Amino acid sequence: MKIVKEEKGLYKFLKTVFDIQKSSKQKYIIGNYGYLYFYTPYRCGKFYQRSDKRIAMEYNFNDYSSYTLSQLPNGDFELRENDALSKEQMIDYMFKINNIIDKAYFNYAIDKDDICQLAKMTLITDRMLCDDDLKFFKRFGEAEVYSFEDYLLMNSRVVDDDLIISTTLLFNTAGHNVELQIQGAMFKKIVDEGKAIESIYNEEIEAQNIGEEPFIIEGVPIAYGEVENAVEGEINTDYEVEESLNEEVENSLEEEQAQDFENEEPF
Repeated sequence: MKIVKEEKGLYKFLKTVFDIQKSSKQKYIIGNYGYLYFYTPYRCGKFYQRSDKRIAMEYNFNDYSSYTLSQLPNGDFELRENDALSKEQMIDYMFKINNIIDKAYFNYAIDKDDICQLAKMTLITDRMLCDDDLKFFKRFGEAEVYSFEDYLLMNSRVVDDDLIISTTLLFNTAGHNVELQIQGAMFKKIVDEGKAIESIYNEEIEAQNIGEEPFIIEGVPIAYGEVENAVEGEINTDYEVEESLNEEVENSLEEEQAQDFENEEPF
């Protein structure tokens, strides 16, 4: 079965699966009743696409079939049936994936314009993703974040006219807990800095409106005409703080070495 770039939903899913499988020797793809599952230790997922009109866009994957995924020279993907798994093994993997999805609870919706997404996710979910995992979240735009035990889930549901595309990615976060407090503290500091700047700005505006004395910073009077410049400087400082914190996060994450999950089973 060949999947071309124009088939955006399945193509994006398979591109993600292909990239994830590059770093794993244990990798399986399972098709059943129109659903497509993939499994690697610590990363797995599920895809489904349905349309009442565009029959050609539906994928009726064979019942209880396993596949090998490859990319052709022109960039298209190809799924070929193999005998890597028995029916019992396929049922077991699908059950485990569905069990996590069914028990996961909603945390928040990702906004593609959010800054410090990794720190925000850590603070809200109390679970830590690595940079490689976060890029897969970003690939699906404005998705929803769920969690269950050690797992973080990305759920994307896209409606294009009558076409419904559902993609769920599961990431086991065990082993990333060392940096939870660092990430949470950094994000909280950024938020607090922003609130402090906003508070100062609001106080200065209020002072101008009611004719109070010029706002004082460290004992130095500032003329009303200079307030705007002063606030501008504070906001620029805030961005510098944020950039500095982001750089600290990136540096700390770069030190994390890639793990060999070949012989590990997260379930």
